[in-house]
Amino acid sequence: MHDGEITDLFFQRSESAIDELSKKYGKLCSSIARNITGNEQDAQECVNDAYLAAWNTIPPARPDPLAAYVCRLVRNLSINRYKFNHSKKRNTDYDLCLCELENTLFDSGGLDESMDDSGIAARINEYLCDLCEGDRVIFLRRYWYFDSYKKISQMTNIKEGTIRTRISRIKSGLRDYLSEKGVII
Repeated sequence: MHDGEITDLFFQRSESAIDELSKKYGKLCSSIARNITGNEQDAQECVNDAYLAAWNTIPPARPDPLAAYVCRLVRNLSINRYKFNHSKKRNTDYDLCLCELENTLFDSGGLDESMDDSGIAARINEYLCDLCEGDRVIFLRRYWYFDSYKKISQMTNIKEGTIRTRISRIKSGLRDYLSEKGVII
């Protein structure tokens, strides 16, 4: 079933909308939640909460693309669950990904307060759009889906060491790009 048809089911308030959404994007959503929470039960709860959030927000929203909308719901709910469960603990995969980006992009002084989050996000998106598809996939798999280097290596058939090197170069390029665009880091 196409995304537009699933969205139409939400607008009709048909309970089959959740079923169709789950059939089409359930594995992807579960993978994102599991990578962040590190727990199957928490992951499933986050996915179910995302389905409920989709039900409550569609209508009036008509998300396009639907996959990005649902993945964002799952991701945000999973991050919140992670923070709740690990407020004084550390999860190596999730924390490591965030620390890698934080250490790469921000000096101890932090960001320039004059640029808001949406401006920074726009600059990062510009940089990612300029990357070759392979590098963009590697970067997003690591920092959006929180996949391990090993998993990315298996998905792309590229050696794990090569993945690490490419990510390092991408982060360095991103840091330079943001500096050129006036984002003080």
